[in-house]
Amino acid sequence: MNKKITTGNVCFLFDRRENKVLILRRNKEPMKGLCTGVGGKTDFAEDIRASCFREVKEETGLDVENMRLKGILKTILEGKDSLWLLFVYTAEKNEGTLLPCDEGDLFWVPVENLYRQPLIGFIREVIMMVLDPSLFFEGTILHTDQGDVLEKNITQVPYTYAEASSSWGERFACHFHKRSVATQENPLIAAQIEKSQANPNMSEPPARNPASFPPNPTVL
Repeated sequence: MNKKITTGNVCFLFDRRENKVLILRRNKEPMKGLCTGVGGKTDFAEDIRASCFREVKEETGLDVENMRLKGILKTILEGKDSLWLLFVYTAEKNEGTLLPCDEGDLFWVPVENLYRQPLIGFIREVIMMVLDPSLFFEGTILHTDQGDVLEKNITQVPYTYAEASSSWGERFACHFHKRSVATQENPLIAAQIEKSQANPNMSEPPARNPASFPPNPTVL
């Protein structure tokens, strides 16, 4: 069986004036009736961050600002050779009218009540880190087809460190996503992408003072 890797995003959209967050109650399987943020798949040759803006606009009709990468999560479906590489974002409502969504029901929830909602299991596992502006996280979760967590390995680091590396990490992951998909389908396309998308700033991450690295990242 061929192993399948899907790159995607999920965004938790905040209304700061009302202190609420927008969530989606899914109306389709898998995980029908459970709640998550808005998002979806990153298309071929699409920037990861741009795909999140697109998904938010398509699913909500809203324009957003202050989008921030909060974590990177690998979610593996039990018993299947299938996983998602999920980029988790937060953003703030800017303007627009909330529209009906084909994926489910959208509704605003007071931030303090978010944890009481029927969240997908692996979303519940990281939501407090998503809400904490001082933290960035990365990790792997094995889950059932209903999103219940079976195993987890999550590391959280102070966001001061994450901000120094996440922008480069996004660019590298986007570059890797484009190149790996293209290579699987056609090596000539891979060469074309590498040539057209060449970026000298992507060759290596920005230099950082070793003192800025977190001494003891927390493993959950």
